Amino acid sequence: MGFMNLFRGKAKADGVRIADRAIYAAAALKELDIDNAVVAHENWSLRLQAYVRGKSSEVFDPAVVCSDKHCDLGKWIQGHGREQFEYVPAFEELVSYHKSFHYHASNIVTLHQMGETAKAEKVLDGKFKDLSWRVVNALNELRREVQRF
Repeated sequence: MGFMNLFRGKAKADGVRIADRAIYAAAALKELDIDNAVVAHENWSLRLQAYVRGKSSEVFDPAVVCSDKHCDLGKWIQGHGREQFEYVPAFEELVSYHKSFHYHASNIVTLHQMGETAKAEKVLDGKFKDLSWRVVNALNELRREVQRF
């Protein structure tokens, strides 16, 4: 049975009608304001740019920045998001990209703190920028998948 059939009420899983799962999934998705999550992740780039260029008094701890579980999106992913979307391809991509996003943000902070500002900017303008786009794209794809039902 394909993913689409799961939401058409043609089967049961774990004793719950799959049509009901679509309702639960929509509710879980509403718990996360995707537009705010997108803006928050786009703002990371601006915050890190200002930090690396010495135009910010913000203090970053690489160990904290590295964690993908403490931001609002990370909390949602670990909770209701995982409960409802664990096997949805866009969710799996979101989890992977979000984790890498935080890892590379931490690398940018570490490089800057070590005086390797040029390397930090290269990661910021390269891999980090790409991952930021991928997180946003996965969020939007997840929204589209749920809205199809």
